[in-house]
Amino acid sequence: MATETRIRDTADLSKAAIAACHHPERLQRDVYNEPSPQSEPTSTAAPLPVDPTLGDQLDFQKAHVHREHYLAKMAEMEFCKAQGSLVEVSVVQKGAFQVARMLNESLLGMSPHLAPQLAAMSYSWEIERHLTAALRQRLGEAA
Repeated sequence: MATETRIRDTADLSKAAIAACHHPERLQRDVYNEPSPQSEPTSTAAPLPVDPTLGDQLDFQKAHVHREHYLAKMAEMEFCKAQGSLVEVSVVQKGAFQVARMLNESLLGMSPHLAPQLAAMSYSWEIERHLTAALRQRLGEAA
């Protein structure tokens, strides 16, 4: 009797009993949790690759494997974010922009300070040496 019930519950892979059986394991892997609020949301459904030989008839197993593959990649991505080895592109771009703007302002601010000093110099090697020293100083401050 119990065997027949078990066979009836597991006869079809798409049954709710099978999904419920695997639900605790998926919770342990943190697949159902939302990504952290600091990160942009990632779509859980990756598009299926188009295979012209199969047409629209992808079987359940291939779709299931495809979905699990991308869910595992999502879990791996969240792990890397938690470790700090993966950061968002927008954060890096914002930081790079701020550093570039600071360096730009620093270098453009040199001309009012250097103009009177360079006007008093008459030899080109002296001007070159003074400019090089000023640039090294500003770039050293920026680093």
